[in-house]
Amino acid sequence: QDTTAGTGSLGAVDGAVTETSGAATTVTDDPSLTFATSGFEFRADGVANAIGTQIAGKPSGTAPGAQVLAIRAIRTSDASTVCEAALKGAQTVQMAYECVSPASCSAATLAVGGTTVAGNASGSVASYTNTTLSFDAAGIATLGVTWNDAGSARLHARYPLPLPGGGASGHFMTGSSNAF
Repeated sequence: QDTTAGTGSLGAVDGAVTETSGAATTVTDDPSLTFATSGFEFRADGVANAIGTQIAGKPSGTAPGAQVLAIRAIRTSDASTVCEAALKGAQTVQMAYECVSPASCSAATLAVGGTTVAGNASGSVASYTNTTLSFDAAGIATLGVTWNDAGSARLHARYPLPLPGGGASGHFMTGSSNAF
């Protein structure tokens, strides 16, 4: 067991066949695998990474296609290898969305709980908006999302991890949703 966060790559070789032989010859065919000790998990109706297609201008919890959207803040327990709540109560989480299709955001807006969050072009999430979320004892906060475009997007969240003395560490707990 290694509980240190890091990024690695898995390789495969079977005689003359390798992970980069044949059609798999680019770096995108062998993406990095990141391990973290904490993170955010986006959920729809209690299922991770299952946010369905959203109807432009309609809140996510309103029919048709209503879904209860939530974000779960989780971390590795200090006492065991199970996950536990990383955040509880009212917390300021930095939220953003990434335009997936089309790749640029033009006039698109997305609101989480009534707060319009920063939009970012596909592949370059750099702008976030502080959003107050209320996490329960399990580390879950319900999200009311309204996406005002007909294209697809992806949600991103990050939380600045403090040093033991309370100062900024420069590190973040992060997570992103599936494209919806």
